[in-house]
Formats: sequence, structure tokens, C-alpha cells
Amino acid sequence: RELPKSLRVNFIHWDVKEKKKDKKNFPNELFRYASKMLGEMGYFSCIPTKFENRAKKVQDKIGSLDHCTLHIQRGMVRTNCIDSLDRTNFAQEIIGYYASLLMLKKLQITTEVDIDSKSAFFKFITDLYNEMGDAISL
Repeated sequence: RELPKSLRVNFIHWDVKEKKKDKKNFPNELFRYASKMLGEMGYFSCIPTKFENRAKKVQDKIGSLDHCTLHIQRGMVRTNCIDSLDRTNFAQEIIGYYASLLMLKKLQITTEVDIDSKSAFFKFITDLYNEMGDAISL
């Protein structure tokens, strides 16, 4: 018997090496995939419904579901590149970057979800992934 569409595993073939040759659309197409995937499955978050002060709200609400809007994630994204860990990591960076933008918007830290691979925030996420990879490989 076949699973309902909402429960099926979606396999998407997207060749980073090949797509990178098309400079004008790279990595915008990958951003579109990230947006589509996160839009379909969501992401886990527990956002306090009322706060008086952003710094205080996060501190006060850690570990508590009181006065919180809970959003459930219904899926995951797995990437794999047969011959290059760097390309696998790049795809994860793009997805992580986009998810971070969505979370910042939901927390009302930003009002827009501007995808900009030249932004300071994108560089921060990329550096974070690089440092994490270095730490794991030790």
C-alpha cells in the first residue's frame, strides 16, 4: 500500500558541481530548493507569544512551554555528494542559512528574509559551519 503524499520521502537530484558552472543562477536555485523544502516540512520552534524585552524573553522561556507557540517539524533534509564532502557541506550551509533567516523573522529580530550570499550574516553562517567541521575532524 502506498504512503500518503505528505509522508513520502522526496528524492531530489541536484548536482552542485554541474550547477556551479552556471554562475548567474548559482546558488539561487539551491536557495529556492531550501525555501521549498522548509516551506513543506516546517522547522521546530517554540516562540514565546508575549515579551517585554527580547533578551529577557529568551532567557525566561528556555525550558518552558507556557505562553509559547509550538511549531512542529515534519521531515528532514539529508544531503550527500558521492565525491566531495565540501559540496555536501555547502548544500547544508545554504539550508541552514535559510532556516536561520526564517527563525530570526519568526523571533521578530528581522522583518525580511533577504537571501544574500554576499551578506555578513551569510559569511557568519559559512564561517560557523567551517569552524564546526574543523572541530569535528580533530
